[in-house]
This record gives sequence, C-alpha cells and structure tokens, in this order.
Amino acid sequence: PPSWAVASPSWMRVKLVVSNGKQYDLDKPGIKEYRLGRNQDITIEHQTASRFHALIAHHTDGGIYIVDKKSANGTFLDGKEIEPNLPVRIQDASKIMFAECPHTFRLEISDIRENGGRDTSSRYSAYS
Repeated sequence: PPSWAVASPSWMRVKLVVSNGKQYDLDKPGIKEYRLGRNQDITIEHQTASRFHALIAHHTDGGIYIVDKKSANGTFLDGKEIEPNLPVRIQDASKIMFAECPHTFRLEISDIRENGGRDTSSRYSAYS
C-alpha cells in the first residue's frame, strides 16, 4: 500500500456501488488499499481495463483517494482523466469510470456515530 494509506476508521462506512448492481465494502478492518482491475479485489469486467488498473485507499488526512496505476486506457473521476500515480481525493457520490467500461462506479460514504449521517464532503478531520 502507499505510505499514506491507513485502514478505515471504525465509524466510517464506505461502499463502492457499480451501475451493474454490484457493491463492494471499502471499510474492512485492517485493509489499507483496494486494488481494481481484471481479477483484483474489485473486478472491472471489461477488456479495456488493465490487470491492475487503479487502487482506492483511505488517507491519513481522512479522505479517500484513487490512484491510476499507469493503466493503458485511463481512469476518470467525474468525467476528467486522472494522472497516473497521482492520488486524487474522491468525494461522496463522485462518478468513477475505468477505460471504456460501460459501468460507472460511485462511492457512498457514511458516518455511523450517534450524530453521524451521510457525508457529502468526504472531509473527516481525524481518524478515531
């Protein structure tokens, strides 16, 4: 994992929701990164996706970031291609696309603490 990656805090729930109906939990205890691509932690089911296309990780600054791993056909966040190997913060409900895959991916972030709720900024001040 990247040096800045940390496990998800216990009060945060994060799901990656795919337009084909699949959902992936990105808040498993002790897991610092989730690999996306063909036959990875999260499978991108399209021939234009690279074997190890991208990764998503929780950052020490409290955000959730995506990193394109020099994929052949690009990773797109809200319609803009992201630069390879540059971590980019993902906001709640951001639209993610991989290569020419017809399915869109989006994050759903929520705070399960007593006064928590759905977060729209993805800016958590501290991990607890």
